[in-house]
Amino acid sequence: VGFSAFWQRTWRKTKGRFVEENARIDPGVQVEPKVVAALVAALNDTRALDPSRKAADALGILVAKPAVPDLIKAAYSSDPDLAVEALNALAKIQDQSAGPQLINLLQTEQKDVKRQAIVTVGILRTKDALPKLQSIHANNPDRSVREKALEGLAYLGSPISAPLFIKALWSPEKNLRVLGAEG
Repeated sequence: VGFSAFWQRTWRKTKGRFVEENARIDPGVQVEPKVVAALVAALNDTRALDPSRKAADALGILVAKPAVPDLIKAAYSSDPDLAVEALNALAKIQDQSAGPQLINLLQTEQKDVKRQAIVTVGILRTKDALPKLQSIHANNPDRSVREKALEGLAYLGSPISAPLFIKALWSPEKNLRVLGAEG
C-alpha cells in the first residue's frame, strides 16, 4: 500500500505541474441536480478515496454551489489529497460563505492542505483570515508557505497589507517580487 500510494501521489503532483487546474463550466450552463447529488454521494463515500477526490474535482468544475457544505467537510478530511481537491473546488465555486469555515485549516500541520487553504480563504475574500495570513507570512519558517500567504493576501485585497507587498517588491526572491506586484 505504501509504495503504490507514493507513486500515485507523485503522479498527481507531477501531473499538476503540467495540467491547468482552472477548468470550470461556462457561466449560465445548468447542471442537472441528479448529477450534483451523485457526485456528492461519491465525495462522501470515503471507503474509496480516489473516486472521492475525483468527485471533489468535478464538483468544482461544475461550480456546484449545493455541494459547498460537503466540500467544507471534505476539506477537513484526514486524506490530504482529498482535502486539497475539496479546497480547489471551493475556490472554483467561490461561495464566500465557505471562507470563515476554512480558517482553522490555516493551522494544520499538513503543508499541502495549509498552502491550498491559505490561497482559498484569499480567493473567497475571508476578511477574518487577514491576521492569520499576515502572521503566517511573517513567522512561518517554510518559504513556500510564506509565499502562499502573500498570494492569499493578494487575493484578499486588503489595503492593510500594502506594506507587506511593498516590502516584497524589494525582495531578492523573484516569486516574492511577483506576488508583491500582484498585491
